[in-house]
Order: sequence, then C-alpha cells, then structure tokens
Amino acid sequence: MIKKPLLSIVIPTFNRAAILDLCLSRLIPQLVPFADKIELIISDNFSTDNTQQVITKYKNKNLGIKLITHLQSENTGYFGNFKTCKELSNGEYFWLLSDNEHLNYDSVEILIELMENKSECGAFFLDSFDNKNCTNDKILIKAQFADDFFNSEYAYTTTLISSVIFRNKNLNDELLFKRFKGNLFLGFILFCSSLSESDLICSVRYSFFNSVPTNVTFDIFKAWAIDIIQCVDYMVENKLLDTNTKEVFMSGFISTNVFGHVVLFRKGKSIGFINYSLNELRVLLDDTYALNETYLKKVHPILFATYLGFYWILIQRKLQKILRRFSTK
Repeated sequence: MIKKPLLSIVIPTFNRAAILDLCLSRLIPQLVPFADKIELIISDNFSTDNTQQVITKYKNKNLGIKLITHLQSENTGYFGNFKTCKELSNGEYFWLLSDNEHLNYDSVEILIELMENKSECGAFFLDSFDNKNCTNDKILIKAQFADDFFNSEYAYTTTLISSVIFRNKNLNDELLFKRFKGNLFLGFILFCSSLSESDLICSVRYSFFNSVPTNVTFDIFKAWAIDIIQCVDYMVENKLLDTNTKEVFMSGFISTNVFGHVVLFRKGKSIGFINYSLNELRVLLDDTYALNETYLKKVHPILFATYLGFYWILIQRKLQKILRRFSTK
C-alpha cells in the first residue's frame, strides 16, 4: 500500500508566469528535504502566456519531489481550477497556495513540524497576512475549538484560502461541488466542512509568506455579496457559527474586505474587477447588508456620499487615526 503524503500543496494558476516562477523558486527548494511527505500540484487554467514553460523548467530539474501538473483544456474559472486541484490531491492535509503568495525560506520546515506535532488539530490557521504584527523572532501558537476561534476579530481572514491548511477529507466533496457550484469561496467551504471530523484549529502567528499584488480577474463584489452569504449560512447550518459569532465574523469581513474594496472602487483603482456602475454597486450591497450595523456605519456612507463627500470622509478617518495615535503616547 502506497503511503499518503502528509501534505498536498496545490497551486492553481492562470497567466501569471513571472509570479508563478518566483513562487516556485521560493517553494520547491524547501520541499526537497521533505520529498517523502509532500506532493506539489500545479493546475494551469489554460494560460496563454509562458506559464507552461515555467512549469516545465521545474519539472526538468528532477529534484526528487512529487510534482503533479495539469493543463486544463479550456479556462474553467477559479471554481473549476480549484475543483481540479482538490480532486488531484492525496495528502492527509490540503493547502491551496496562491501563486502570488511567496514563502519565506523556513516556512515548509516549520509547517511540517507543526502538522506532525499537532496531529490532533483538524486545521492550521496561518496568521501571516498582517505583516506589521508578525515577527520571525518568535512563533506564537494557539489551539482553539471552532466555536471560540470563529468568535474572534480575525476569523474572517480564513476566507483568504492560502491562510488555512486543513484535513483533506473528500467524502462530501462532490456534494459540496454541486451545492456551491461557481462559489468563489469554495476553499473556505471545504475548510469548514473538514472541521466536522476535528474542529480543533491551531493558529500560528508567523510571517510565512509575502503577497505580491495582482489584478483581480473575477467578480469580487458578487463574491462578497452573494457567495459569502452562502458560506455563512452553511457555517450556521453546521453549527460553526451561532447568532453572535455570525455577527462578529461578518463585521470583521465587512469592515476590512468590503470596506477596503469599496474605497478602491470609488477612487477608480479597482483594476481587474468586473465593471459596475456606482448605482449597481449600491443596489447589490444594500440588498445584501441593509440590516448589518457594521455595513451601515462604515460602508454605506462611502457608497452614497458625493464625490467630494467621499474624500471628506477619508480625510476625517485619517485625522481620527492620527489623534488616536497621539492620545496613546
């Protein structure tokens, strides 16, 4: 019987050859010492640049790692390419690593040690996206059951799928693929589903990777107004959220992700987003979040302000931050 790898690292990619090249140059050397414990899967979503040449370059290095590559016969969208990655994976744990998340040089060794020493955990949350608060001088580890974990201000960041490694249970995959077809938070749904077997989540604060800014090529506002609600409903259904923790989770999500990208939209810097008129975006988000206090306080005023009023709100927020900083000194 062939032993399953401990970890499947999967990278879906499309037309980001240079970014993928840098990602693999950081990642693959770290895999060599753990070649018997890790499989690397790269699925190319029918790229039209030189992505295939980049992949071939690393395949030809013959470094002894298990490298599985797949080329889609057509562009299947984010959902389709993610689905393929999940179907190809065989590891005990599953980690979707975005091609623009470039690992720091000791990351794999630390993660393998964690998974081996904390095998009672169903998932690992990599608290790496707030680099200001992360340090490589000390690794901070905290284990929590799901009900406590999701009742926290940072739980929403698990929707950034590179931030979670979870048990690769595939018993419900086909049902989830069908129920959530097209949902851009498929990875988050799979993560939540995996907690049904073990809902102990190990949070690890450490700077595991750096994110390279990229254009968004999917309908991000549809994802945050429709897809995320499907996910939250699923979490409530599976008792990962109750009424209170649902509000905490959604407040974190709205005050950071939704707010930040609405600001970019109004500044005209939402490059790569599906085009909306301002009125269309107002209707979409208002229909979804009209009863949410965080939305009404933070996002709604940004959406409905005049052009000058919008910038006045931003100036006021900046002044408030400066005053708070001085008041704490």
